[in-house]
Amino acid sequence: MIERFDFSDLRELFAKANEQKSGDQLAGIAARSERERVAAKRKLADLTLEEIVRRPLIDPSEDDVTRLILETFDPQLFRSLGSMTVGEFREFLLDDGTTGTQLQATAGGHHPGNRRRRRQAMSNKDLVLAAPAAAISGMMASCSCCS
Repeated sequence: MIERFDFSDLRELFAKANEQKSGDQLAGIAARSERERVAAKRKLADLTLEEIVRRPLIDPSEDDVTRLILETFDPQLFRSLGSMTVGEFREFLLDDGTTGTQLQATAGGHHPGNRRRRRQAMSNKDLVLAAPAAAISGMMASCSCCS
């Protein structure tokens, strides 16, 4: 029998895609199994970056940090990235052909909310592989997608 997992909203999807943490378990938001975590990661990888930006998890009118993030976000730079899925962006970061210059050109369009989602879609090995190009381009100071 095929096991199916439904995620009621982005908040639940992101929580279930996280690596196992005792705090998430205590809060009752952790994936119940490794299969559910993998299913959440796969669904997250299929979301476009634009979908994530359109639906902030915390209402900017109720949270100063979220509001500041949205106010400093560069929508012009993001236009070239918005249609990419989290998985496609992961592949872009890991591609040996992606240059530091290309990464730097997109740095202002990296919505901070998407940075965490990319980390959730990437394994520790992926993060290690992506970090050198990000560091060379100077993105490590401005982009937490590889930290």
